Amino acid sequence: MLKFLVLAIGIVIGLSTSTIFTPLWLDSMSSSVIPVNTTGNSSTIAIDNYAVIFIVSVINLLLLSVILVSISLFGKLFKSGRVVLNSHKRDMLWIGFADAVSTVFLVYSANGSRTPPYLQALATNFAIPVTFLTRFIILRKKPSVRKATSAGLVFCAELIALIPSIFPNLENKSARKEDGGAPGLAGILWTLCYFLGFVPQAIVNVVFEKSSKSSTASKDHAVLETIHMMFWSYFFCLISLILLFWTDLIPGFGDADSIKSFWKGLRFNFECFLGATDCPDLTHLYSGITILAMLLTRLFVVLFLHFSEGANYLIIIMSLQTPLVVLFWTLFNEKPFHWNPDVHLSTWLSMASICIMLPAIYCYNKNSVEMPEENNRTESSLEEERGLLVCSTDSYQSIEASSGVVINSDSLNSNYNFAGLRRSYSPQFASSLNTEGSEVEWSFS
Repeated sequence: MLKFLVLAIGIVIGLSTSTIFTPLWLDSMSSSVIPVNTTGNSSTIAIDNYAVIFIVSVINLLLLSVILVSISLFGKLFKSGRVVLNSHKRDMLWIGFADAVSTVFLVYSANGSRTPPYLQALATNFAIPVTFLTRFIILRKKPSVRKATSAGLVFCAELIALIPSIFPNLENKSARKEDGGAPGLAGILWTLCYFLGFVPQAIVNVVFEKSSKSSTASKDHAVLETIHMMFWSYFFCLISLILLFWTDLIPGFGDADSIKSFWKGLRFNFECFLGATDCPDLTHLYSGITILAMLLTRLFVVLFLHFSEGANYLIIIMSLQTPLVVLFWTLFNEKPFHWNPDVHLSTWLSMASICIMLPAIYCYNKNSVEMPEENNRTESSLEEERGLLVCSTDSYQSIEASSGVVINSDSLNSNYNFAGLRRSYSPQFASSLNTEGSEVEWSFS
């Protein structure tokens, strides 16, 4: 229980931190300038969304590489210097590709001038039913009535926290007067992009659950296997992002209008991140916090999926970040970032939603273990299948002794001591057992 609590708190804090500091990072870079010609003239270069995604992916992969190299060098600190891992590369490939697609959809459409903030709030809630449905399709696991009811309560509580974002006119605040979003057909398409971004993200969580549950590593090496899984997922995510570079060149979607401007924006953002240009000092602080929070959140998420029920419970836990982030921004101003408590409707609704979410999450997780539909059998039937050999009554009616029978796919050897019964072992009976390629020891009593 303590392990779940620590991981859940880590997920909520990490996700909330990355959600809060990502816009601060982008805002801190928006005023940066870089020379664009040989005369020394400077002009403002807009933040390139693709460059930010690419930087985060590269840094995360490098950090995980350093961790893996350190583990190999200091493997003696672990109980076993060599661990057989069962992280299927194909699963990690799908996770990496889905993660890249999700990030492209969400980051490009998250601009307030493209998708209205109130629709972004609704789309965040959309992640709960999407994850439940995706998990059922991939893993064939469905929640019980109590779980579904608890998830519904969390869904409604999240909506309560987002009421001021959905209906901005409820609060008399200048920042909430404009609904935002692109006009006409573009507004519809951008909103669809934002909603669709949560579908591949749900696939990421469900496939992570599938891969972590099928792991053969012991609990002592769960963290090591988690790091391996993260490394390969980030590796394939980076490869996918490289292959998706053309999305930044799509007119009306990307930020670059040519290959030249694409490379210029990518170089500028890297130089700004590394301190090679005159970017504000806060840029490095905010970017470091954001990337570290994202990396730790992914670590906590995969560990949580390894030890807990799965992706459904994860998305319920992750929903806590919505009222916490809303509550945070009632206590701070974004531009410029400083402490400025302003208690209004959002504050009270966020507190109310948290009060609803916490007991709902407790009810969701209380005494509950999900099983796939095809494995939803009684314990007695499982015991019957594992331990009982049903013999026909006309063949073995009076067996009252102990027998050790070793069945091999190549040869059948029977050492028996049946009281008053001498009967050769039936090959037909042996062929009905699923013992192909292995030895099975049976004992009758």
